[in-house]
Amino acid sequence: MRAKAYRALIVEHVHRPRCRGRLASPTHSATARSPVCGDWIHATVDVRDGQVADLRFEGEGCAISQGVASLCSAPIVGMPVSEVLALDGGWIESQLGDELSAGRRGCAELHLRALRSALS
Repeated sequence: MRAKAYRALIVEHVHRPRCRGRLASPTHSATARSPVCGDWIHATVDVRDGQVADLRFEGEGCAISQGVASLCSAPIVGMPVSEVLALDGGWIESQLGDELSAGRRGCAELHLRALRSALS
């Protein structure tokens, strides 16, 4: 029943993704893949003066991995890199307005894994 709280938000972002694509000249990029289900996210990031100036993502997979990547990209623009590296599943849940089940957490965190990899 709890999944219904964020289902419409995820569907909205899957059908009308934000920040989807690839930056022409990123300063950082990385791909994260899920060995369990095959989902993947490729993040391209432009960092200036220690802050995320812009970011885009590409990927394929379930609605959770792709919808969360869309939902969570815009709020990261403008954040210091150190803050982005500290983001976790709890932050994603705050963006969703609900808790994630253990099974969905891996898909939801795929975008953050790609960003951490790119920025580390």
